[in-house]
Amino acid sequence: VWALSSPLPGLVLLLCRDLSFVSTMAGAPDNVYAYLQREAQLSEAKDHVYRTEFMARNAEFMEKGVAKVATAARLRQQRAAEAEMLNLDAELVKTRRERLKHFYDLEYQ
Repeated sequence: VWALSSPLPGLVLLLCRDLSFVSTMAGAPDNVYAYLQREAQLSEAKDHVYRTEFMARNAEFMEKGVAKVATAARLRQQRAAEAEMLNLDAELVKTRRERLKHFYDLEYQ
């Protein structure tokens, strides 16, 4: 329970956790209750906006993380494929040299 100052002198209002208002002075004007209820609604709306923006930022962060993971995986696969192609090219050159050497050895003996 929180004590709130009021626009009327001598009136102390208590704000409960469920946003209901209790007056310590009997016969408080209705506009005071309406004002405090509106303030509570605004406070709740601001809290909702904050939570929504927080979730939006988290979602954006996660989305960027997923995109970076996919990009990193694609680059890793590309590098592995390039390395494999270089190995295959080296093996092909070696095999061709051996065959040509064997062919020339047979031809010039």
